[in-house]
Amino acid sequence: TRVCAGFWSCRLFPGLRKMQKKCPAFSVQNKKFNVAPMLESTLSRDSFSQLYGDPPTTPSTPFVHGGGQSMSSKQDLLYNEEVKRESSLGEHILFKKYIMLLKERDNEIKKLQQQRENEIKKLQQQKDNEIKKLQQQRDDEIQKLQHQRDEETEKLQHKDEEIAKLREQNLEHVKVIAAKQKETDDLSTQVKDLRKELKRREIAMKFWRLNQLKSMLDFKKREEDLRELLLDLQDLAKKNVVHEAELSRARGDLQAALTETIRLRETKDELEGEVSLLKAKEMFLKKRQNRSLNLLPEPPRMTKATSSGGFPRARSSRSSRY
Repeated sequence: TRVCAGFWSCRLFPGLRKMQKKCPAFSVQNKKFNVAPMLESTLSRDSFSQLYGDPPTTPSTPFVHGGGQSMSSKQDLLYNEEVKRESSLGEHILFKKYIMLLKERDNEIKKLQQQRENEIKKLQQQKDNEIKKLQQQRDDEIQKLQHQRDEETEKLQHKDEEIAKLREQNLEHVKVIAAKQKETDDLSTQVKDLRKELKRREIAMKFWRLNQLKSMLDFKKREEDLRELLLDLQDLAKKNVVHEAELSRARGDLQAALTETIRLRETKDELEGEVSLLKAKEMFLKKRQNRSLNLLPEPPRMTKATSSGGFPRARSSRSSRY
């Protein structure tokens, strides 16, 4: 009968039980691998029979275990030699299997290393692709920002041009305003000069009328006229003050002043007519009355102006000024 391969393995390899208890381990590139399961699989009957055939179940020398019968010393020696030989053969086979397992493990390690390198290359390639993609995105964003900055620069240039145009227009408007202001100042100066001239002419006209009345009328009438003229002068002074206030409020009332001047000239003509009538009456009264009644002062001498129908010149120094 055949004995189980596990029995022979235990008998032939007494250290195998210890190996099964404490799994052998070896390291390849800092990696430990447990070979105990592989050893158990190789020690099974099927794998052992496929690779190396069935081991001998009995020693080549006769062996009888009589259960209490003793063997001779010669037979014991032969049996021990046979056991040693078979144990050495089993150890040799086990060592070869162990070497084969190491080779397979090395192949697996190389395969894993190759896979790892491939994965590393793949990851590196993915990383490079991602880096390129990010660089492309960054370049696109930079170009976009550059384009936006160029557009903003163009807008700022257009705004600067518009500001320059507005400044030129502002300078032109300032020049026009300065010219208008100068014209206004000139007109104001002319209005002031005209007002002064108008006042001077009004005052001169009043003094001229006063001088004419003094020279043509008698003393009483002259006194009355002088009083009236003084009142007129006072009223005129008051009116001049009021008129000055009105002129200060209404600067453009130059036409009204000119109209007033024309009216005064007409009044002057009327006064001249009145003076001529008074002169005629005086001459008529002189003819009727006696020369002894010298109530009136000596009439003024006839001049070229009176002989021609005009008025005698005023004796006052003021009238001569005007």
